[in-house]
Amino acid sequence: MWEELNKIVKKVVQTLGEIWEELNKIEGQTPEYFSALVLFTGDPSPFFDIEKIDMRHWLRCYEKVSKDYSEKEVREELAKALVNAASYYGGAGRLEKMEDCLKELRELHKKHKEKEMREKLAISLYNAARSYGGAGRLEEMEACLKELRELHMKYREREVREELAGGLFNAASYYGVAGRLEEMEACLKELRELHMKYEEREVRECLAKSLVNATDSYGRAYMFEEMEACPKELIKLHKKHKEKEVRENLARGLYNAMTIYGKAGELDKMENYMRKLEKLHKEYPERVIREELAKALLNATSYYGRRDKLVEMEVCLKDLRALHIKHPEKEVREKLAKGLVNATNHYGRAERFDKMEACLKELKALHKEHPEKEVREELAKGLFNAIYHYGRRDKLVEMEACLKELRELYLNHPEKEVRKELDKGLFYMRMYRRRLLQLGG
Repeated sequence: MWEELNKIVKKVVQTLGEIWEELNKIEGQTPEYFSALVLFTGDPSPFFDIEKIDMRHWLRCYEKVSKDYSEKEVREELAKALVNAASYYGGAGRLEKMEDCLKELRELHKKHKEKEMREKLAISLYNAARSYGGAGRLEEMEACLKELRELHMKYREREVREELAGGLFNAASYYGVAGRLEEMEACLKELRELHMKYEEREVRECLAKSLVNATDSYGRAYMFEEMEACPKELIKLHKKHKEKEVRENLARGLYNAMTIYGKAGELDKMENYMRKLEKLHKEYPERVIREELAKALLNATSYYGRRDKLVEMEVCLKDLRALHIKHPEKEVREKLAKGLVNATNHYGRAERFDKMEACLKELKALHKEHPEKEVREELAKGLFNAIYHYGRRDKLVEMEACLKELRELYLNHPEKEVRKELDKGLFYMRMYRRRLLQLGG
């Protein structure tokens, strides 16, 4: 059955590929030719070949077809195909080809100042700005943004404004990653002003996403005062607009701030953002917020463990357990498993072997109930941690027992991730038996 189905699929793909190739050779005689171009360029498929795009051929056909049919109808389809082609070229890093498509869209809008043309031009300017930013060509990115601003200034339409807001969000992200925080802040300021004038959901979401990214960029630059201002602004934004999109970004911003302070060792401030995140989830027990909370609790197990705050680490594990009992979702479960692995390492380092073994027992029970690859990988890591820490204290019997369990886990699930931990365990056992493992280290 599956073999027959595969043959049918291959045949369909081959036929569609041939049609696409033919479309780029024949001379279009009717508007349907351009509708077909839109259809074939609108969705990446196995039959689609970017090298078959012949924009000049499209334009020649447009000149001929538009003489006999409604020019507006043909023009709109051509514009859609150019937008799609520009997007393909941008994604493939063919930026000169992308610019060629953009140039033709500019010409179409210059000649026909219609809303439909303007919308397509704005979409392509947004896409081009993103492609230039991703390639690190920030000057060209800014040029596209400038053109979007001018387009919006002249035609204050919602469709253009959405693309401008998206462009400013992307630009702020690229500037932040490049450490150009003044330019990032300029984009944020412009987004704020845009939202003050047009309190629209699309603009608001871009502002919220930019504030999330800014918490990370400021935090990495140790600009904690500026970083803290971002979650505060997100809280105010959510207080005024209690929308799911804003709320989710607020959760991400709180997580970013919590992580930055955790890494910096400022645990009181880390805990402050943890409480805010817990409060948000209590008020809105939504999946995205829960995932951010689970990630935060996981990170906290690591930050507390590194500083030998094992009681606080255990509280985070307790909260993760409670979260998973109430919401037994894969995303939460994975964070609980990772948190237990962190604990095996920190308890082992502190020679709290009873606690370490309790975490291993919990990992085994979790895997028994949910035999998922993600949980299994963490169980393998936990068993290796135990092997290592038992070896450091000359506990051969316990060490061999964990190695035996790791072998059995691999025999039942011969996956490379489990094999990696088994290989490490076998290596440490050989080192131990040769007395090369530093005991008491």
